[in-house]
Amino acid sequence: MTIYVSGGEEVYLAVEISWGVGVKDVKRAAGRAEILRKFGFNVLPVVAGKEITLEAEIIAKEMGVYRVTDGYVMD
Repeated sequence: MTIYVSGGEEVYLAVEISWGVGVKDVKRAAGRAEILRKFGFNVLPVVAGKEITLEAEIIAKEMGVYRVTDGYVMD
């Protein structure tokens, strides 16, 4: 998915989608984003699902992975 931020800069999202988001999902999204960055893409890692485990949420915050649960972006 491609989005544009203010200033017109193109940003891609590396999204891992799961019904229940766990630590593996967070690490997978972060890893895929890192691979794309090596090729010069501006990428944000994202996990999305109905719910997220507490451990996955903590690790996502530490790794800078955006979280979407039940359709809402978490802060």
